[in-house]
Amino acid sequence: MSDFNKLTVARVIRETPQCVSIHFDIPETLTELYTHVPGQYLTLKVDINGEEVRRAYSICSVPSDSSVAVSVKEVKGGKMSTYINNNIAAGDTLEVMAPEGRFVVRTDAMAERDHYFVAAGSGITPIMSMIKTILEEEPKSSCYLLYGNRDEDNIIYKATLDDMAVKYDGQLSVQYVLSQPKREKKGGLMGAFSKGKITWKGETGRINRAILDRWMDDHTSKTGRDSYYICGPAGMISLLKSYLQNKDVNEEQINIEYFASPDSGTSSAAANGAATLVATIEGGKYTVDIPAGKTVLDSLVDQKIDAPFSCTSGACSTCVAKIVEGAAEMETCFALDDDEIADGFILTCQAHPTTPKLVITFDV
Repeated sequence: MSDFNKLTVARVIRETPQCVSIHFDIPETLTELYTHVPGQYLTLKVDINGEEVRRAYSICSVPSDSSVAVSVKEVKGGKMSTYINNNIAAGDTLEVMAPEGRFVVRTDAMAERDHYFVAAGSGITPIMSMIKTILEEEPKSSCYLLYGNRDEDNIIYKATLDDMAVKYDGQLSVQYVLSQPKREKKGGLMGAFSKGKITWKGETGRINRAILDRWMDDHTSKTGRDSYYICGPAGMISLLKSYLQNKDVNEEQINIEYFASPDSGTSSAAANGAATLVATIEGGKYTVDIPAGKTVLDSLVDQKIDAPFSCTSGACSTCVAKIVEGAAEMETCFALDDDEIADGFILTCQAHPTTPKLVITFDV
C-alpha cells in the first residue's frame, strides 16, 4: 500500500518569487524511515478542493540536516505546486511518503573523483543535496555545476551556491546560464521606450553544445574518474546524453532525472483495447477491468485500490510493477532502463495492456 505519514512543516523558505522550500520535522520514531540518499525524492499528498493530488519533489537537504526539505517551484496550471506556494505555512501538516528514487550519489570519503552536474530550473533540487553531501563527505573530489534558468530572479539557491563556491574554492565551480537575462532601463521618458541594457555578464541562451564545449574545456577532469548527473526537461537531457556519448563517455557514468515529460501526443499504447487486470499489492490480490485507453494505474485508482504512485508522468519509479502474465506497452518511460523493461517491469501510470489478461505484482 501507499504508506504516508503526517509530518509537521517546521519552516517555509521563499527561494524565488515562484519557489519555496518546505522543511519537515521528523519525529524520532520516523528518523530511520526518512533517512535519504542524496538525490531521492518525497511524495506529498494533499486534498485540494476535494481531489486527492500526489506529486514527487526532490529532497534538497542533506542526510545530516536536522530536517528533511523539498523545494517546490510553482508551475502554471500546476495544482500541487500552486497550492504549496500559496497556502503552506510553518505548523501545517502534510502527508508524506518515505524517500524513494534511484537518481542518487553515494559518497566515499577516500574517493578522488570529478562530478559534473547539469541542471535547469527546479532540476537543481536533487543536485543541491548531492553537491552539498560530496563537499562534506568526499573532500578529495571536485564538483562542477552548469545551471540554466530564465533570468536572475529564477536562480534557485543562488546566494547559497555563490557562498559555497567561495567556501569550497578549488573544489566547487558554479556557472549559470540565462535564456532571458533582465534588461536595465534608464529613467526618464526616453528610458521608458528603450529596450534596456543587459547587464548579465555570464552565459546567455539555452544550454547548447557550444556552451557545453566551453564549460567542459574550462573544467577538464583532474582524476579521470568522472560521473555526470543531469536533471531537467527531456530536451536538455537528450542533448546532454548525445553530447556525452559523442565524447565517448560510457553510459554507466551518466545519471539522469527527468523533471518534465515531453508532450508525446496520442501513442499506440493508449489506443489498446479493454482487458482484465489481476494485481498483487502487499500480498492482496485485486481483479479489475481496464477500459480501452485507460492505464493500469488509473484503472486501479478508479476502483479505490491503494496502489503506490506519485508523479504520474513516467519520471519517477513509485508505481513500478512486474508483469507475471500477459503484456503491456508504456506511453512514456523515463524511470526504467532497458534491462528492467526486458525483465517485465512497467510503470503502471504509463502502461496499457496489449493482451486480454494482464497479471502484475507491485511486491517486487
